[in-house]
Amino acid sequence: MAENNIKMALSPRQTFDGQRVRIISGSAMTIATWNVKSMYRTYKVVNIEREMLRLKINILGVSESRHQGTGVLLRDDTVVYYSGNNDKNHYNDVAVIISRHLHHQVQSFLPISDRVLVLELRAKPRNIQIVQVYAPTTDATDEDNELFYEQVENALKHLNPHNIILVQGADIGSDHNPVVASLRCSMKILKPKSKRQQMDVTRLKEPEIRLKTATEINMAVDRLNKELGPNVDVEETWTKLKEKLVDTGKRILQPLKCKIKNRWITEEILSLMEQRRSHKGVDDQQYKYIHKLIQTKVLEAEEKWMVDQCIAIEEFEARYDYFNVHRKVREITGTFKTRNMNCNVLLDDQGNPAKTIEDRLNTWQNYITTLFHDVRPALESSSCGNVVVMM
Repeated sequence: MAENNIKMALSPRQTFDGQRVRIISGSAMTIATWNVKSMYRTYKVVNIEREMLRLKINILGVSESRHQGTGVLLRDDTVVYYSGNNDKNHYNDVAVIISRHLHHQVQSFLPISDRVLVLELRAKPRNIQIVQVYAPTTDATDEDNELFYEQVENALKHLNPHNIILVQGADIGSDHNPVVASLRCSMKILKPKSKRQQMDVTRLKEPEIRLKTATEINMAVDRLNKELGPNVDVEETWTKLKEKLVDTGKRILQPLKCKIKNRWITEEILSLMEQRRSHKGVDDQQYKYIHKLIQTKVLEAEEKWMVDQCIAIEEFEARYDYFNVHRKVREITGTFKTRNMNCNVLLDDQGNPAKTIEDRLNTWQNYITTLFHDVRPALESSSCGNVVVMM
């Protein structure tokens, strides 16, 4: 009798009353927000990226990042969208850090102030709009609070009520902890444009590359002579030779990708960051000691890295290799990695955002109509006077 009363447990796809529920498809995306207390130094950005990888965070809203100005920072694994001010003390500033594979999903980026920004990503069934804010502290004046609320209201005007809206405001040498949440959604699949592979012939200035290329070409020509023999058509010989040259060039002379490397971040510094994280909330004294040690090691590694780069520039200049001299200068100054970006949100005459495709078409139509509108009277033939025809 007891065996007859045994019933199978309900499937996890069912509720306790047996009613079936709809399972929402889509991969889980982890979104977090964090007050990092400045990420102006390079090693702080590296530390954030490691924590994002450890916590499997795809999108991280950052407060008090203290970048100057507004722009986009492209790195190896992440992309940083930041909105700040031009104050030399790097006050406030907000940012959103996304995984590199989500970079092409960004629909729009609207930096409103050093306390508010809006980032929109393409997703299914609705786009995701992230509003990252950094609210004033209790010590702020009433004017600062009112200005902040006005900026938030301005951000809300740019939101589409049909989209998924997130308003948000790990260890990195900060007493704040990240707030993490998971969101199930699917990102829109965009077909990347096929890029034609090119050869960087300037790399032939490097002795090792030049020697390797010459050796490979000579070996390819020798093999080609043995394959074709003496009595071969000239056109066929040229076609085969061109294929060998192009294949060798594509294999050896690949364009160097300008990666944003960790620069002076060493394995020792990364290990100290991990040790510091393990002492957080456990041993405050050891935590502060390791934190100061990290700052000292970073300064030493930064100075050594800069000296090595200057030596490399002098060596290139001694060989009159000005191409690599300018490349190294750009690499040191970081001019190739940042791109200032204002607002790519289309606004109408009243300053309101064009949210839908129809609104954007109307905005462009009104703009073009106003641009080419001519109020001058039509020119009559009688006003031209006599016309003299030159033969």
